[in-house]
Amino acid sequence: MKTAHLKKWVALATIYLLDFTFIFAQGGFQLTHFTDEDGLPQNSVKFIISDNAGFIWLSTEDGLVRFDGYQFTTFSKNDLHNSSNRMQAFYRFKHELFCYSADYEPIKIEDGHASITNKPSGWLEQQIDLNVLPKGIFKNNFQDGARYLSDGSINMNYGKKAQFKELYILSQQDSLFRYDNKQFSVFYKSKLIHTFPYTTKADWRFFMLNHKLFSLENSGRVSALSPKIIKTRLKGDILQSTSFKAKKTDIKVLWNICVDNHVILYMDKSFYLATLDTTDHITTKMLFKGFDAAVENICSAYYNKQSGQLFLGSSTKGLFVLKPHLFQTITAQYGENIYGPQIEYQPNKILTTGNRSFDFSALPKISISHGANTPLDFISLAKDHPTGNFWAVRRRWLYLISAKDLHKIAQWQMPISINAIYQDKLDTLWIGTINGNLYTKSPTDTTVHHYIKFPDRITFILRAGPYDLYVGTLKGLFQVNLLSKTSHTIANLESASVRNIFKSSSNEIWVATYGDGFYLLKQSKAIALPLDREQYLRTPHYFIEDDQGFLWIPTNKGLFQVAKSDLLSYVNNINRHNEPPFYFYYDKESGFKTNEFNGGFEPTATQTSNKIWSLSSMNGLVLFNPDKMAPLLPTSGLYLDNIIIDSQQVDRKDLTALSEDFSQLRISVCTPFLGNHKNLQITYALIENGSKDTIFYPLEDKGKITLSRLTYGKYTLIVKKEMALAWIILVL
Repeated sequence: MKTAHLKKWVALATIYLLDFTFIFAQGGFQLTHFTDEDGLPQNSVKFIISDNAGFIWLSTEDGLVRFDGYQFTTFSKNDLHNSSNRMQAFYRFKHELFCYSADYEPIKIEDGHASITNKPSGWLEQQIDLNVLPKGIFKNNFQDGARYLSDGSINMNYGKKAQFKELYILSQQDSLFRYDNKQFSVFYKSKLIHTFPYTTKADWRFFMLNHKLFSLENSGRVSALSPKIIKTRLKGDILQSTSFKAKKTDIKVLWNICVDNHVILYMDKSFYLATLDTTDHITTKMLFKGFDAAVENICSAYYNKQSGQLFLGSSTKGLFVLKPHLFQTITAQYGENIYGPQIEYQPNKILTTGNRSFDFSALPKISISHGANTPLDFISLAKDHPTGNFWAVRRRWLYLISAKDLHKIAQWQMPISINAIYQDKLDTLWIGTINGNLYTKSPTDTTVHHYIKFPDRITFILRAGPYDLYVGTLKGLFQVNLLSKTSHTIANLESASVRNIFKSSSNEIWVATYGDGFYLLKQSKAIALPLDREQYLRTPHYFIEDDQGFLWIPTNKGLFQVAKSDLLSYVNNINRHNEPPFYFYYDKESGFKTNEFNGGFEPTATQTSNKIWSLSSMNGLVLFNPDKMAPLLPTSGLYLDNIIIDSQQVDRKDLTALSEDFSQLRISVCTPFLGNHKNLQITYALIENGSKDTIFYPLEDKGKITLSRLTYGKYTLIVKKEMALAWIILVL
C-alpha cells in the first residue's frame, strides 16, 4: 500500500482511537473463550500483559504463553532452558518486561519472544533497590505466610485482609508502600520517606494509578493515600448503577501491576474503565456488561486500549476476551427481522419493512412502533422533495404517503408490477417495472407517462446529469440520453445484473452488480475493481460514502470499508504495476446478528438527521456512525519467529548459519493483531537472482513458509505485511 493511502487509514484510526463506548447502548460485546482445546497449555491464566511489540502474554501453570490475536505459542522450560513451567507475575523495570517462574527465575520478554536471563539470585531486589522487602518473599511465590507482596492478582470471592499481617505494594517509580493494618510506610530507594496512619474495615482494595496509591471502600468512596489522606467519590458511568446508588456495592478492583494509567472496576456483572482526571478524581466509563466474573473464577485482567478489548484470565477456565461492538443491530420483538427499503420520513424516524417505525431521536433509547395506514409490503421508496412526503410501491400500486401521519394521500395503478422508483433533483419521478418499461411522472402532472422500454426488469435508476440517466436492469446497464430519448449499453456491463448505481460526492459513478463485483464508470466504459481475497465483493449490494473519503460496501458475507482514493489510484494506474486497494472487513464480531446484508431495492440504507446510518440486513437494522468508527488496523511489526533447516532449528538472530545446501527450509513469521484476521494480509515472494518478475503470494498456514528442493542459485525471500510497511528479507 502506498504511504499516502496508509496515512489516510492511520489518521482515521487515530481520531477515535480510544472511543469504544459509542452513542448506542453501552456494554455490548463479542465474547471469545479459549481453553486448552484452543491451544493453551492448561486453563490457569494467572497474569496477563502485552509486550513492546503488541503481543499478549499469559502466565500459566504450564508455561509462558504468547497470544498474537489468533493463535497461542507456549514457551516451556524446554524452550527457555529454565527449571520450572509454573509461571508467576509480570513486572516492568526500567521499561523492560519480565516474568518470574515459581523457582524465582527472571524471564525477559521483548519483541514477541521470551528468553531466560542470567541474573544472579536476588537480582529483583537489586533492581528495585528495596532492602526493606522481607527476605525471600519473591522466592516464596510473593508471600511468606504472614506478609504479601501485591502482584495485581484478583479474587472475585474474597479479599486478602484476613490472610496477611503486612502488605507490600510496588510502584514502577522505585517506591514501595508497606501496610500493617494500622499505618502505611513509604520508601523510596530503600529509604523511609514518611509514615501515616490508615485503617479500613473493608477488604484490601489498594491500587496504583498514575504513580499514586488509592484505596476503594465498600461504599464506593476512594481515598488517595499520602501523608494527607484525601477522600473522594467515583465519577462517571458507575454512578448510574442501581446497586451503587443503593450503596449495596461490592466493587472489585482489577488492577494490573504493569499498567499504571488505568484500572478496571467490576460490579454487578459490569466492567468500568477507571482513570485519573486532571483534578485527581477517578472517572469511570462503562466498558462491558453481562459477564459474570465470579462464576468464571476470574483472577487476572488486562485492558488493551488500542483495541478496546478486555482480557480476563480464569484460575480454572482459561482465557476470556471481550471485544466491543462497533455496530448496533436492532430487531423487533415479533415478526420477521428481514429488512428491506427504509426511509427517514421525519427527523430521526425511519419507516421500513413490516410497517415498522424506528425512532432514533433519543439515543441510546430506540423506540419501535407500527404505521397504521401504509402498505405492509412495499418494495421501493423515494422522498418527494417538494412536499416532504414520500413515494411507496406495492406491486402494481404507486402511493404518495404523508410524512406527518403515514396515511395515503394519493395512489396510481400501473399495468404491471413496479420494481424501482427514483425522484431526481428536478422532482421528476421515474418508475421502472418488472418487464423493463420506464415511466415518468412530473410534479405538476397527475398522469404517469411511458418513456422507454428495456429488455429486462429494471433494478435501479439514477440521473447523473442534465441529460444523462442510468438505468440498471437484470441484463445490463444502460445510459439514456434525455434529449434524444435513446439508450445504449455500457461496455463491460452488457449482461450484468445491476444491483446499485451510486454517484459519489466527487461525481464518480460506481456500479454494484450481483455476482460480477463492482465497477467505476469512466469514459462510457465500466472498469472492474479487484475483489477481496475471499471474493465476498463479488456480490456487493450498494455503496454509502462518509465524510472521511471512504466507501462502505455491504455484501452477502459482511461489510467492507475502502478508501475511495485507493480505488481511484488503482483505476488510474491499471495498465502499470499496481497494488490492489485495501479492503477493511467487518463481520458478526463487530455487532451484526448476521453477515448477510440485504439489497436489490431502494433505499437500501438511510442516514438520519443525527448522522446515524441504518443498513438493512437479513436479521435486523445495523446502525453506526461511519465518521466515528475506529478501524483496528494491522499496523504492528512483522517478526521472524523461527527457522528450521532439514529438521534442525537455526538461531533466528544468527542467520550466518543458513546452509547453502539444504533439502527443506521452513520459516515462521509472527505479528500481533487483535482485530479480524481477514484484515491481516501478509504476502511473500521468492525471487531468483536476475529475475525481473516478483509475484507475491498470500501467506497461509499460520505464518509458515516451506521451501523445498530449490534449484541451485541465489534467492531472496521477501515477506511483507499490508498497512504496516513491515518487511522481512532473507538472502538464501
